Amino acid sequence: MPSQPHIDWARDELILACDLLRTNEWRALRQSDERVVALSELLRRPWLHSLEGRPDNFRSPGGVARKTVDLGTQVPGYKGAKTKGGQLDLVVLQEFLDDPGTMGEIAAAIRSAIADGHVVDAAADLEDSTGSREGALLQVLVARRERDPKLRKKKIDKARASGLPIACEACGFDFERRYGDRGRGYIEVHHRRPLHASGTVTTRLSDLALICSNCHRMIHRRAWISVEDLVALLEA
Repeated sequence: MPSQPHIDWARDELILACDLLRTNEWRALRQSDERVVALSELLRRPWLHSLEGRPDNFRSPGGVARKTVDLGTQVPGYKGAKTKGGQLDLVVLQEFLDDPGTMGEIAAAIRSAIADGHVVDAAADLEDSTGSREGALLQVLVARRERDPKLRKKKIDKARASGLPIACEACGFDFERRYGDRGRGYIEVHHRRPLHASGTVTTRLSDLALICSNCHRMIHRRAWISVEDLVALLEA
């Protein structure tokens, strides 16, 4: 009988597994636990990994329980033998240990997006992408919201009407000043309140900020920070 393919755990899946471990006081769970069964059912839905090519035991309760063991043995203070997990396991676990509140909100946002049906198109976007799928769901949803051409145009038009430069609100970078005509009117638009905190909302122009590409990356890198936090970091 041919061996079945192994599908590595993606970042979004690990976030949900870590959140389950966090709510159980960082103790591994048994496969019979109803919370493990519920997470297994969620992960088996075709929101990140298509049904085609999956092994029969893909994200089974036993597999989910095993992942909580792999994560739990890496928690500081664990006194037993450590099991082997992936490198990404350690990265996501450390993010939870550093900021459990924010990471718990991100996990809730992922579950909400799945329940609201927002992940079907997001998963399609990921299949078409040539980049990594790690951390994919929220990144795709955030990017989609922040690239809404109507919102972007309205925000830029309001800045122009108010006599404000089309420049980064964090560092002041002006694309037109740096690149001339090629950079005229270009800027990225950022939601001041992140998706994991706001969920699905009606966006007002005051909820948006004009941000250059570098500052935008720094805001979303690791744990999200506000525009004001980034300004303070630049001025430190």
